[in-house]
Amino acid sequence: MAYSSSRAPSHDVHEHSDPERQRDLEEEQSGAELSYAARGQGGSNSGTPFYTGEEPGVTSLIDAREPLPRHIMLKPNPPSALSLDDREFLRRKGALTPLHINSHQQLLLAYFQHVHPLLPILHMNKLEEFEFPNAIPLNGMLLYWSMAVVAVNFIPSHIWKAEGFTSRKHMKDTLYNRAKCMYDNSGETDKEVMLQSALLLSFWHSEKDSHSQPWYWSGIAINWCQIIGLHRDPDAARVNPLVSPQRRKLWRRLWASCLFRDRWLSLTLGRPLRIRLSDCDMPLPTIEDVLSDLDMMTDLPRDHYIFSYLEVEIQNWVSLIQLSIILGDIMTLCYQQLGTKPTLAQFDALEDKLSGLKIPSLSDCNQSSLATFSNYHLQLHLQATLITFYRPFVSAAPQGLPSASEKSWKARMRSHMETAATQVNTILDSIAREGLVGFASPMTPPLLVPAMHVHLLGCKSDDRLTRRLAFNKLEMCMTIMRELQKTHTSASIFCGVFGEAVRQLVPGHLDETVWGTAQVRGSFTTSPASGVGTVDFNDPGVQPVVTDDILESLLNETSTYNFWESMNLPEQSVMEYGRY
Repeated sequence: MAYSSSRAPSHDVHEHSDPERQRDLEEEQSGAELSYAARGQGGSNSGTPFYTGEEPGVTSLIDAREPLPRHIMLKPNPPSALSLDDREFLRRKGALTPLHINSHQQLLLAYFQHVHPLLPILHMNKLEEFEFPNAIPLNGMLLYWSMAVVAVNFIPSHIWKAEGFTSRKHMKDTLYNRAKCMYDNSGETDKEVMLQSALLLSFWHSEKDSHSQPWYWSGIAINWCQIIGLHRDPDAARVNPLVSPQRRKLWRRLWASCLFRDRWLSLTLGRPLRIRLSDCDMPLPTIEDVLSDLDMMTDLPRDHYIFSYLEVEIQNWVSLIQLSIILGDIMTLCYQQLGTKPTLAQFDALEDKLSGLKIPSLSDCNQSSLATFSNYHLQLHLQATLITFYRPFVSAAPQGLPSASEKSWKARMRSHMETAATQVNTILDSIAREGLVGFASPMTPPLLVPAMHVHLLGCKSDDRLTRRLAFNKLEMCMTIMRELQKTHTSASIFCGVFGEAVRQLVPGHLDETVWGTAQVRGSFTTSPASGVGTVDFNDPGVQPVVTDDILESLLNETSTYNFWESMNLPEQSVMEYGRY
């Protein structure tokens, strides 16, 4: 990258023979360059971003006539040279060899058609950089495999078969291992690339590591955001000439994507929010921030990868980011462990925000299937947010509500919650009828859980007709979840949880193609002859997967949707008889 010839005065470290003293001087030089760049001397907008931080950080000590810019550019560090051992390790892991050309093209197509509109964290000119697999440089392989981990959810089945994998999930596991090897061992120093990779890897689930990877990787992504300073507006005081317009647009997209993942993973996994908006002032992204990438594409035919309805999908994404901010407000107000009881005024303010949110409608009946599914997916996010908002007030009235109004208030909250859950079924029916289930992303299965939880609560109603209707709605959601589990591991977990809960709650025969068969924990052994695992039913330790305590938690109207901690699945082996 080109740099101004103006540099901070350097020490002639070569005149010192003491290696330790030489290292000390090199480290001092790094600090001097930081001070020099912060004072606006020799600045460039093409270096490595550095966030100077806020007071009382160390950079506040730098003497400057004007306020220091929060974001400066430093001389980029070259990628670390790989040792022969590291290169050989990566080669043996398959991380240095791209997929075959046809598989590569299908993955690239899947990524920019299905993943990019939901998570526009890359410039579209990556299409040109990655057009030919054998031309991808070593420092591009980390991003390549990270993209592939998510894109593999959408490729045709003949691709993973041609690559020699036994299933789509098998291919996904292998690609993840390659991406993680590159993340840990490639010597990548580009912080933006590390951030992009971590965001993409946050969509990977596996029962082998306690399903902790989405939370782990999203945390790394948020850390990179705060290291670079993407939570702060680089132009808060005045326009920062060190941040190029394209980089500024990308930063807004990266920050919004981290915010999106933080809010929805916090809801799904029952974890605290990592991002406090009171610390942040980065503007939200606009449609133009994404669509301006099209002007950067020169050699590739856009229509092959980018459909004319991209603008519709990006508008949905912008609305989703706004909805995610409201979801964070809801969780802060209603679900903090040490939070105070919400007031009626706070409830009204949040309800006004939700009702005032403009969600794009399906106004164009001729739009593409991708754009149609994008709108349905946004609607699923909205209904999940509404359920999350109304649910705590079904059993607890806010402060300031007259006691005489509590009964009717709670009834109204229940009605709103159940209406949102029913609307989820309506959306799923449309997705199934229009043949769009295959467009589901890794985020789709968790969006069904709030509605399924409401339907499960309805299964314990005293009214026989209400119980039956709730069961039918839950059965429909489970049918869709069974389809999703063919691709998404998280859907399998939800199938197991709800299948066992219904089995213990609803007497009589259940359709095993929907609800599965009884799953238990206990002594798990593997037959040497067949390699098939079996459970010793004579073992007194054999227990149902969903215990009475877990069932009680699922049927508690004040609980949230944190199945992951209570199930503790990876701690013990699970015997499965049906599709799981």
